[in-house]
Amino acid sequence: MDPAKLTEALQMFDSGMTVAAIAEELEISTQTIRLGLKGSGRSLVKPSAHQADEEAIVIAYQNDEPIPAIMQQYELTYTTLYSILRRHNVPTRKFVAAPSQADRLKVAVEMYQRNVVLWKIKQETGIAQPTLHNELHRLGIPLRRQRMEV
Repeated sequence: MDPAKLTEALQMFDSGMTVAAIAEELEISTQTIRLGLKGSGRSLVKPSAHQADEEAIVIAYQNDEPIPAIMQQYELTYTTLYSILRRHNVPTRKFVAAPSQADRLKVAVEMYQRNVVLWKIKQETGIAQPTLHNELHRLGIPLRRQRMEV
C-alpha cells in the first residue's frame, strides 16, 4: 500500500472506522488494510468498554451493589462479570438459597394457627390453600370454619 493511502487508512482507523469501512472507502482489500495497520503497530482487537472499568466493577461488587445493577451499568453478562472477578481474585458472594417448600409450609401452618387469613398466607409464603389444607389434615390440625356474617 502506498504511504499516502496508509496514512489515510491509519487516520480513519484511529477515528473509529472499521477495517471493512476503510477498505470500501479506499477501494483496497481488507487484508491489505489489516497488514498495513499491523505493520504500523495498530491492534485490530479493540478493547471492550468494560475492560477500562474493571477496577470500578470489582469495587462495586465488593461494596455489595446488586449484581443486576452492576451488569446494567457496565453492560456485562454474568459470564463476563464473573470472569472479571476471577481475574482479580475476588471471592464471589455466597448464594443464599430461598426457603424450601417444607420450610415455607411450616411457616404457613404457623400463620394459619395464628388466624392469619388465607390470602395473606399465600402472599407471604407462596403456599396455596389446597396445599396448606392437605398439610393441616396430615398434621391433624382442624380447619377453621368460615364465619358467615349476617
